[in-house]
Amino acid sequence: MGDEVPPATDEAGGAEPVGLGAALRGAWVGYQHRLDKELLAAGFDRRFPDGMVLRLCGSETGSTISEVGRGLGITRQGAAKIVSSLAERGFLTVTPSETSGREKTARLTPHARRYLAVRRAAARRVEADLRAALGPETFDGLRRLLAALGADADERASDYPRRRSTPAAADWPTS
Repeated sequence: MGDEVPPATDEAGGAEPVGLGAALRGAWVGYQHRLDKELLAAGFDRRFPDGMVLRLCGSETGSTISEVGRGLGITRQGAAKIVSSLAERGFLTVTPSETSGREKTARLTPHARRYLAVRRAAARRVEADLRAALGPETFDGLRRLLAALGADADERASDYPRRRSTPAAADWPTS
């Protein structure tokens, strides 16, 4: 493709192991690919950030377009475009807000609820397949290792999609 980076080499000229970030990203992409295959087999296509938006709108009262934008860390106009696309695809209904004449509320449709149920079931199957392939002890060890890697994430993990840049080091907890 022209922008591919050649593999890194160590001092002896041998290939260096893949960096941890790249390995984690590759594992995440592989996991998502497995989920996508399951969703496609069930008649659903997943697009980013469908799942995040559907979870944001999943409460009984739904979410306003502004709330979706804040949840994704994007403008209200960007959120409106994503919500409109999901509504056109049958995942959301959009109605005038009951509290503001300038706002609209997005709520899940039965189609979206089926999608989320299929996705949860697919995730359980993917995990079961990985557990069977790795063995229960290795799988449980992997889960513990990933939890340890994420232990320092604290509140930043829940805010991760909304940040546009890395917070200053002074803003990170020291404990």
